[in-house]
Amino acid sequence: MPTIIVDLVYLTSKSAETASVYVLLFRVKRLEDLAIYRPFPYKSSLAQPTSDQTNELHRLEALNKQTFERFQDSEM
Repeated sequence: MPTIIVDLVYLTSKSAETASVYVLLFRVKRLEDLAIYRPFPYKSSLAQPTSDQTNELHRLEALNKQTFERFQDSEM
C-alpha cells in the first residue's frame, strides 16, 4: 500500500473533512503507511465521527469480514 498522507489541522466534528480523514485512517493497516502532513493541535484529534459516519464504518467492516470469509471458504 502506498503511504497515506493526512492533514489534521482543520478538522471539526461536523465537517465533511472529518469523514474523509476517518476513511483514510481506517484504511491504513501499518503505521509505516501513514504520514501526517504537519503538526496539529490536540483538539483536532478529539473530533468524533457522526452517527452516519460510524454506521458507514460498521457497514464497511461487516462487508470486509463477509468478503474475507467467502474467499477463505472458497480456498478449502
